[in-house]
Amino acid sequence: MRAHDDREKFLEIIEEVPLVSVAAQRAGIAKSTIYRWKQSSKTFAQDLNKALNRGRHNINDLAESQLINLIRKGDFKSVRYWLDNNNRRYVRPRPPEPAVPVTAVEIRIVDPAKIRRAKKKPILRQSASSQN
Repeated sequence: MRAHDDREKFLEIIEEVPLVSVAAQRAGIAKSTIYRWKQSSKTFAQDLNKALNRGRHNINDLAESQLINLIRKGDFKSVRYWLDNNNRRYVRPRPPEPAVPVTAVEIRIVDPAKIRRAKKKPILRQSASSQN
């Protein structure tokens, strides 16, 4: 029953803060546990995706409201950002990113004897005092 309660608590938090690592920390659950739950339970994976989407939607609403508050205060950068992203008449043309075609692929075959020799060599590690 505790795992179910932990899952519910985590899903509530993820709606407030849609970042798995932050929500897991706030819930007192290891991030690896969250990913294990996601792998082992399709229901939890679906619930997690829904909660993440609601959380992102909530954060987007918050960000937009803050942006609108700045626009109301006359913040020109905010006005410009809003117009650039929400009104076609103000959108500045952006240069297209050049496509870089793959012209060649180089494949190197490593001599297995070299790999065996490298594995036999001791790894030299510097002490903390010699790194400074």
